[in-house]
Amino acid sequence: MKTIIDSSNVMRNSFTNLVQVEDGDSVVRMVDGQTDWFQHHVPGTYLIEHFLNRQGSIKSYFKIPEQAAIKLAAMDIEEAYQSMDKWIFE
Repeated sequence: MKTIIDSSNVMRNSFTNLVQVEDGDSVVRMVDGQTDWFQHHVPGTYLIEHFLNRQGSIKSYFKIPEQAAIKLAAMDIEEAYQSMDKWIFE
């Protein structure tokens, strides 16, 4: 995975990052509400990666459109972090 926005450089209870799938990436745990499954993605797909700031935390991924990823990448890191959190928790 190629990290586009990395929120893990700040002390937080959880991290929310924007990543892009690359060739050879393994299957990831997708989440939608109360449903989760494992899925491969086409290289170039944008995902929001979310995990708790705890050892052994499971990473969850949420697919987003390319246009949304471009908008997020143009934001400063705090604004992007808040927008990504809203995206996954609404």
